[in-house]
Amino acid sequence: MELKQIRCTTCGESLSIETALKEIKCQACGNAFLMTQGIHLNSKSDDEIDTLKNLRIQLKRSVERQDIQSIEYHALEILKIIPDDYVSQYFFSYASYNLNKPKAFYEFLELDIASTQEDKRYVIEHMKAYADIKEYEKLHQYVDRVYPEMSEVLTQTLNQRIQQEDHYSVIDRDVFICHRSTDNKKALKVLNALEADGHTCWISSRNLRPDDSINYWSNIEEAIENCRVFLVISSQSAMLSKDVQKELQLANKMNKAKIEYKIDESVHTTLFKRSFDGVKWIEAIKGDNIETLQERVLDALEEVETKQQPKKIKSKVSLEETIGDKDNLKISNKELKDLFKAFKVYMKIQDYDEALVILKQAKDIDVENQDVWKLDICFEHRVVDFLELNEKINNMNLSENLDELMKIETSKSVQNYIKLFQDDKAFNVFIKDLKDKIVYLKELEVERKKQIKIDEENQEAKRILFAIKMHGLELDSLGELDLNDENNQKFKDLILTIEKIKHPLVDQIALKYKEFLKKTDEDQINSLNSELDGILEEISRGVFYKANQRLKQLNKLIINNNVALMEMNEICEFLIKFNVRDFFELKYKLDNTKYKKELIMDIKDSNLYKKYKTSNNIKLKPLLEILELYKNDID
Repeated sequence: MELKQIRCTTCGESLSIETALKEIKCQACGNAFLMTQGIHLNSKSDDEIDTLKNLRIQLKRSVERQDIQSIEYHALEILKIIPDDYVSQYFFSYASYNLNKPKAFYEFLELDIASTQEDKRYVIEHMKAYADIKEYEKLHQYVDRVYPEMSEVLTQTLNQRIQQEDHYSVIDRDVFICHRSTDNKKALKVLNALEADGHTCWISSRNLRPDDSINYWSNIEEAIENCRVFLVISSQSAMLSKDVQKELQLANKMNKAKIEYKIDESVHTTLFKRSFDGVKWIEAIKGDNIETLQERVLDALEEVETKQQPKKIKSKVSLEETIGDKDNLKISNKELKDLFKAFKVYMKIQDYDEALVILKQAKDIDVENQDVWKLDICFEHRVVDFLELNEKINNMNLSENLDELMKIETSKSVQNYIKLFQDDKAFNVFIKDLKDKIVYLKELEVERKKQIKIDEENQEAKRILFAIKMHGLELDSLGELDLNDENNQKFKDLILTIEKIKHPLVDQIALKYKEFLKKTDEDQINSLNSELDGILEEISRGVFYKANQRLKQLNKLIINNNVALMEMNEICEFLIKFNVRDFFELKYKLDNTKYKKELIMDIKDSNLYKKYKTSNNIKLKPLLEILELYKNDID
């Protein structure tokens, strides 16, 4: 049986395997992978394999953190090395979906990508926990097709998640239960007792969405606002908790009815004294005293009910109210509802001219109606309804979305609504969330720029290591290198290639060369370098027209038959012609252009290549080796 040399697509371990096998299990890391992918990876360089191993680790960490932007980046980088990697294709499509680009996810669900059973199970487990439940049918169709054994488990998990969504709903509730996490057992006992007594309750461990840290406090504030009674589980740790203190302050600000359920003998802090001044707590130190708690909650709810005044008729009429008794306005509420329905239809089919006509008609009917002015916001931002706008904003989680979010905040329709309806609490919460997200994305942009700087430094290090390799040298042996004639020339060429790169590694490499310079004719070398510095400086900065001016000065010295100077002159002309700073950048350009064949033909047509292609000139070795890498791209 023929043996084939392959690489593990997870850890990069080299293996010798029978070619008849389709799926391999790596003995080093234990992960399974496809034979075809292992063969493909074996053709890659050691640097690419090491990069892949690191990318796998970073992708796993990003998935654990639910860092969508990072998931997209690392999955895409893996696909550049293994284009048909099943797990990376899934996570790239998943991240795209969450970045408001669902097309990639839908395409993934339609594809039949070869993969191991282990990878399929891993992906489906992730789908169960994190895929958007509104794609319920599509997820089922996919699992039924690729892994039917998991279909039933998927159904159970998605149904549980749908039920869980009900807990996250923003609805009116009877009691908000405030507590410290260390008192969670007591809080759950109180929750069960109150709900058994027929009351609806909100508690953070159940009703607060766990993966929405951005809106953490706005969700809590909204829950307190929508409750009728604020119940705090009072203890020493609760009184000292910053979160409990803030929740209690919010309840005070909203004038909520408050009940204290005291579970230890700790002395009140100033905040608790002021909050419960004159109100007797329920003592639950020696016993739970649940019956007393249930009675106090019922009394508090009845008291709140009696205190509530009938709602005043607002000048801005809601859809459920009548339009009014204006003499010149005798149109039924039904007609306004019909206009709203028509508006949504025209927005869905993107017939904005007709939608604008409907909007004007609605304003003519009741210009003071809040919902009419919300339609104005929807129209300006091209969404069907306010719910879609809110969802659109929630999906804007990248720093690239910052400008769009700021445009929404400062848009004319939003500013008009704020001026007209300052007392709309729900809209004020919406604006606060929007502003909080803008602040968060600004911070994210700062972090993104820091990461770009780190990535650039890493890229510079890769350029240096590539240059060392292309000059036939080894990084580990540079310090002990004997500078004979051949290595002397190699080192000269290496320094000329990397000296303009700002990186600590360059300084480290240059130390050995500086020692060599002291042993040679410094005047002669400095004379050559002083003439070359100007050109190399401009080329490294990408200012090629200034580099041309420097070349004209060099041409005057070529009369002296300085071979090294002539060679450098021709190399500089070549770099300027192709607008690259060095041969490494030329390779990068070849890797990323759509016109690779044309660019290679232009390189082969250059004077530099024609003159030195058959020579052993060490300076041109990097160029010749680069062209050798792409020889298959030319017929």
